Amino acid sequence: PMTALSAARCLPDGVVLRNLESAGDHAQCLELQRETWGRDFEELVAPAILGIANKLGGVAAGAFEGTTLVGFVLGFTGLSEGQPVHWSHMLAVEGSRRGRGLGRELKRYQRDQLLRLGVKTMYWTFDPLVVRNAALNLNRLGARPEEYVRDLYGSGEGSELHRGLGTDRFVVRWQLDADEPGRAPREVAAVACNTDPDDGAPVARPRGIEGDTVWVEVPCDIHAVLRADPRTAALWRASTRAALEHCLGRGYRAAAVDRLAGDRERWAYRMVRDGGQA
Repeated sequence: PMTALSAARCLPDGVVLRNLESAGDHAQCLELQRETWGRDFEELVAPAILGIANKLGGVAAGAFEGTTLVGFVLGFTGLSEGQPVHWSHMLAVEGSRRGRGLGRELKRYQRDQLLRLGVKTMYWTFDPLVVRNAALNLNRLGARPEEYVRDLYGSGEGSELHRGLGTDRFVVRWQLDADEPGRAPREVAAVACNTDPDDGAPVARPRGIEGDTVWVEVPCDIHAVLRADPRTAALWRASTRAALEHCLGRGYRAAAVDRLAGDRERWAYRMVRDGGQA
């Protein structure tokens, strides 16, 4: 069978990346899913499926500190138009270990496993409002959003994490044999969504945008906004949805997510089209 190789990799801080192999590994992964997405999370991946993934060209791998699982990545491989492609289904890092680049290392481990199998294309989804995920996917890895899907996983009303926000997602494509991106210079650009200077509420301004580069502002921490003011969180969803759909429909693509000049608390997607700075 098409089996992912299981060579372990040790990171400089002592964390070991390796495939999930034992019943104990699978049980820890199940618990980390609950810790990440909530005890009411209905889409848990069962241990039996975790065990099957690596046997059939998928990847179920973890980051371990000693024997403790502190992060994992899970995906499955199939065919699209006759070519092998991989769908990355889950990536999670335990809360206290976030911000250390562990998610990026797990994605690189996943990539290397797949390239050994001859798989060169990976897809996954993420919420466009979650800046830390956007920064990893676009800025660090070089994945590119290909589609904006409204409420891909339903309304979210049955989930503590998504209630009041919905489950809009970018579908991104990562070309695994391409170089990871460098940092492009930021430049003055048109604005398709930003906060109102009078009351700070997000406002979509897609009409009449021109030029090769457009900013679409997103909140620094959408879940903090959701906890503090669900109405404002819903406005962020509506305004960014309108702006991103407008831009994608007119040939722009999301090249990166950047801090807006002069304000470390404000972030925006840099949308470019042919002739713009990638």
